[in-house]
Amino acid sequence: MVRRATRMTLDQVRRSKPTPSEVAEFQRRMAATTEKEIRRHMAEDGYDVDEQVHEDDIISPTVIRKRL
Repeated sequence: MVRRATRMTLDQVRRSKPTPSEVAEFQRRMAATTEKEIRRHMAEDGYDVDEQVHEDDIISPTVIRKRL
């Protein structure tokens, strides 16, 4: 599968809204994704799928908002 980047300005992104059928298709595909597929995608992206998440690795949304 070839992935192509779509170039859009921030204003174009803000104005664009998915159609109801696009939303339904996205939700269907997310619901159909298995844990095995998620692990395969992680491995393809270079993540260690067996690595344990530690509490110190989690950044709260509040901290992220303050940093932004």
